[in-house]
Amino acid sequence: MKLTRSVQALSFCTFWPSLVSLALIVFGFFVLAGTSSLGQTGAGSIEGTVTDATGAVVPQAKVHVVNTTTGVVSDTTTNRDGIYQIPGLFAGTYSIAATSGKLTYQTTLTLLAEQTATINPVLHLASVTQQVTVSGNDVQLVDTTSGTITATMENAQINQLPMNGRSLITLTQITTPGLQDGGQR
Repeated sequence: MKLTRSVQALSFCTFWPSLVSLALIVFGFFVLAGTSSLGQTGAGSIEGTVTDATGAVVPQAKVHVVNTTTGVVSDTTTNRDGIYQIPGLFAGTYSIAATSGKLTYQTTLTLLAEQTATINPVLHLASVTQQVTVSGNDVQLVDTTSGTITATMENAQINQLPMNGRSLITLTQITTPGLQDGGQR
């Protein structure tokens, strides 16, 4: 009986290191397989340094990236060295805009899977476009050939006017532009 137990113990001791090694190999395989599959997302990134026209870095510039196909927006701000990075972007066409005050930059980029694209925006003064549209009544009140001032009013307009005593002179003063008190020009 003693001989049998020592043979069983001996066979278990020689088998145990092989079992532990096999378990470690299988465990390591699953850990490495799981880790490598997590890293394969296909996502890329856009990064760079924002400068102005003189070459000086622009801290706190806003960088706005839009996937033109999906409409997904990613925003960031440059650090004190003018550097920005937008990770986690999938392959596609992106519109990139950088702004700081009145300085702007805009471009388009096609990002490939797992690509790190470097875009170094150089900000320039934005073009200012201002349009003023004035519209109004096209009725010409002054006849330039005779110097007379005329105005036509409908009965409903006259009835809506606040008038003290319904005087014709008061009506003329209220409704005719350019006419001063007393009917004088």
